[in-house]
Parts: sequence; C-alpha cells; structure tokens
Amino acid sequence: MCAQRVRAVLALGALLFVTIPVAGRATTVHFVLAAGSQIVERCAACESGQPVSEPLSGSFDLTNMPLPSESPVEALTDVDWRSASFSIRGSGFLQRLTADQLAIVIDARINGVSTLLTSGRRQRPAPGELHLVLVTPQDAARELMITIVAAPEVPDGPDDDGDRVLDDADSCPDTPNPDQADADRDGVGDACDVCAATEAGLPVLDDGCAPAQHCPCDGPTVGDDWQNQRAYVQCIARELKALRRQGKISRRELVTMMRAAVDSGCGRRVVALR
Repeated sequence: MCAQRVRAVLALGALLFVTIPVAGRATTVHFVLAAGSQIVERCAACESGQPVSEPLSGSFDLTNMPLPSESPVEALTDVDWRSASFSIRGSGFLQRLTADQLAIVIDARINGVSTLLTSGRRQRPAPGELHLVLVTPQDAARELMITIVAAPEVPDGPDDDGDRVLDDADSCPDTPNPDQADADRDGVGDACDVCAATEAGLPVLDDGCAPAQHCPCDGPTVGDDWQNQRAYVQCIARELKALRRQGKISRRELVTMMRAAVDSGCGRRVVALR
C-alpha cells in the first residue's frame, strides 16, 4: 500500500473515531515504554558501518474503535517516544488480527520529518505487555527499526483485578484483561463475556449477554420449549430489571422492551387444527 493511501486510511479512521458512537464503553489505556525499547538506525555511511542503537522512553494511548470488523481495531494516539538523538510523535492504529497476533501503522514525525512506521511482520503480544517492531519505508531518508516494549501505566485508583486498568474504565473489572479486548464491541471484555457474539447496539448485562440471549424466543434451552408465554415474559422481565439495576437502560426503555416481549408471540403454543 502506497504512503498516500495509508495516510488516507489513517485520516478516515481518525474521522470515524471522532464521529461514530461506541456500543458500550470506549476505554483508553495509557502505556509506558519499558526496558528493551530502542531505536536502531542502519548507518552504511558511518565509519564503523554498524547500526546505531539508542534506548527509547515515553508513552502512548490505546483506545478501542467502533469499527465493524472480525479483527478489532484500536486507535494509537499521543505517541511520544524519545532517545538521545530522536524525537518521535504521531498517531495511528493497531489491529488485532488473531488472539495472539497484531499489526500496526503510525503516521509519525521523527525529528520533525513526516514518515510512516509499520509493523514489518505480524507481532506477537505478551500477556500484560505490548511488544512491537516498527520500521520506516524502504525509500525513507533514514532507515530505522523501532522496538517497543510497553506496559499499561500503574493506575491511581481502585483496580480490583490488578490488571492496571482502573475499575471504572475496565471492561472486566473482576477479571484481569490488560489488553481490554472486546471482539463484539458490547463494552464487556472478552475475558469475562459469557455471550461472545452479541448483536451490535443491544444493551447487555455485566456478563455481556443481552436479554434475548438469556431468554431465547425458541425456548429456555436447546430442544426445550417455553411452558407458555407467561414463562417467556417473566424471564425477559427478570433480565430487563437487572439491566435497569445496572444502569444500562432507562425506565422508559424497560417499558418499551417489555411491551415488545409481550407482542412477540414467543412462548405461545400453536395447536394444530384437526
């Protein structure tokens, strides 16, 4: 992909990040560079001919993005990395290709000069840390390789599960999930989401399930019918009340959803005419 097209994608992604509402909670995690972060410049013109390496320090933020995709995308913003000879600023995106692989693109300014940083190969994140290897384009004026080892900043506030994400921003406040991965974008992290494929936009309980997933129209369990419509409606009512207690829906929404359940016909027995 040419540099112009990559920058167009970055600009479109930035617009989406600003204008599209997130289903559930958008969470931002602040990462700080750790030991092992470095920048290496290949220096063919140097007397030694050896690469020049300097340790990096600094930080960046990751925020989940509301993009419909099987590979969740996160905005990588407020990049501020520094070494003795280099200052790197910029923003971009990180895409989680699989459970243990990710790719990155950053529109960066290195010592004031614009360039793209991309992952030269699929990265493999480690639990609780991000390990990234980024490179400049082959035709760049300076050929650089940047290795990033980063961990979430130690928070100042309650963090019951000890994953360095504050409880009020944690998509799984009782289950450690430092990466805050949320494949179905319902605001409940994959680590504690009982219903991993919730339809976008539906209000969900703290376990990540919508009322219709706890109370399917076809029956309470596979192969088992509702005893009658009242049983189905009572199940929905319990779930809606729980949503209301958890602050996920308003009283008006509860009433509207209850009416929809009554009018749905779920749980009614159809007697065949003889």
